Amino acid sequence: MSDVPLPADWYESHVMGAADPLWQWDVHSDRIVLSPEAANLLQGGAGNGYRGECGAFCDGLAEDRQESVRQLFGSLRRSSFDSAMEILQTVGEDIICCRAIVLERFSCGTPRLLVGALTRLDGRGWLHETGAEGRWVYDCAREEYTLDRNCARLLRLPDSVGLRLPRQTIRDMLGADAARFFSSRFSRLLNARDHDGSFVERVLLHLPDGSRKNFLVSGTLVGHDDSGQPVYVTGNLVQRGGEEPQEALSSKSCEISLMALFGSGDGLWDWNMETNTIYYSPRYTAMLGYDRSTFGNTFESWRDKLHPDERPAILKRQMDIIMSPRYGDSYEHSFRMRKADGTYCWILSRARVLRRNAHGRATRLIGLHTDITTTQGERDRLAEMIEYDPLTDVHSLVYFHNELDRLDMQPDKVVSIISCDVNGLKLINDYLGHDTGNSMLQTAARLLRSSLRSTDCVARLGGGEFAVLLPRCNLRDAARVLEKIRAVFRHYNEHSGNVPVIMSFGLSGAEEAPSLREALALADRRMLHEKHGSRLVSGHAIKAWIEKRKDCVVSLEESRYDG
Repeated sequence: MSDVPLPADWYESHVMGAADPLWQWDVHSDRIVLSPEAANLLQGGAGNGYRGECGAFCDGLAEDRQESVRQLFGSLRRSSFDSAMEILQTVGEDIICCRAIVLERFSCGTPRLLVGALTRLDGRGWLHETGAEGRWVYDCAREEYTLDRNCARLLRLPDSVGLRLPRQTIRDMLGADAARFFSSRFSRLLNARDHDGSFVERVLLHLPDGSRKNFLVSGTLVGHDDSGQPVYVTGNLVQRGGEEPQEALSSKSCEISLMALFGSGDGLWDWNMETNTIYYSPRYTAMLGYDRSTFGNTFESWRDKLHPDERPAILKRQMDIIMSPRYGDSYEHSFRMRKADGTYCWILSRARVLRRNAHGRATRLIGLHTDITTTQGERDRLAEMIEYDPLTDVHSLVYFHNELDRLDMQPDKVVSIISCDVNGLKLINDYLGHDTGNSMLQTAARLLRSSLRSTDCVARLGGGEFAVLLPRCNLRDAARVLEKIRAVFRHYNEHSGNVPVIMSFGLSGAEEAPSLREALALADRRMLHEKHGSRLVSGHAIKAWIEKRKDCVVSLEESRYDG
């Protein structure tokens, strides 16, 4: 791989000339580039590829495909956690699997530049392989699933008609990252954020007999009560043939194309654990001041150059993902690596599991290293940029995840987590402008910090989402901290005269989950439950404030104002 700088439009040229269904999307300019095969999959017919605005591309689709393709790109734009993701979407009569890698982010954490590949899945073919399709119904009020006999059999559960299971039982069958993503998708469905009121996802479930199976799960929202609350979701469960998880890329040629695409501007590494060899690209070794003769193709070549302060946490996070999919299939971390001249540079590392064996252990990983150091004299400033959110001056998403992993390594850890989300932020942005919305986020961050100890960690995870880490704080004490936070927000809203800053909260502790990442997912679920129950009250409070001071009529009819 050459180290000569590539032209700015190299990505576009590569995508347009690819035989595989590749795409690139610059969210900031809304410019999207689709290879001919990718355009064919989304259009449902022959095409010559596409370069132009994403919105214009969607407008030109057939009516039965427009909304679902917009929904697909909306899901990509909202994602803020993973450096790599996989989303399934019904488009017309097709099921499209969209795989994406985030190359650049906005300061708020949401993707700015993405590249990826598309695949058409044949749900009917999967059904034909197994000859069985399970049916399920979810009672929103009881948070309870009812399964038919086929569904119970597929999940290796007792063979009975109308088997009932609490929501947590199904979540326990998912790994941590999958549970977090599926919960977010399910919550958007319940909050009517999915325009067609339905979803299709492929999931890997850990069954009671110890096996792991791939399933295609679909769901549709089928009713609301008089107050507008969702009542039931019903759907199907279909097992995909084979016990081993699907490879992350659909074909060898597509995999090679993506490796070339992703590795062009950064240092690429590719770890084959079956042969215990790692390929480091020339750009990878050059950014550290080495060449191939002085940088071996072994795991130790990377490990031994990690900064001693960060090495234990980084190695643990990577080994967790390698050993089990319950910790997810991707990660993103920043750390320091020793260069050939003895100095250290800051590296942003993004990695993705490409394959696992039948026991769930990763057999191949691929990743990117980006040198995020500018000059030696700016290192402290760069570290501060990595650790802090520039808008709110609380900690960043990257820092929060690093701190979460560090605390998770401690024996007998006593840690509590509060998940927080600002209600009505979209309403404020639309009617009062983004400057007011940003001011609202800054106020929320200030109020959160005023209620906490200096040893606690407040971070902005993206958009209006915040999280609080409370080390050496059990659940009982954390509940008192949360009540103090609520009191601070109530006092501000009653006496400031400014736009109300209303937050939803969810609390969890290390004693409730096997890992802190799973405790965070639990706190997120509890926060979303509170947000769903309070959205009408908070929406009307903000609506009244805007109408009183701005002499305008505010509509809450649009589904995007549900949060």
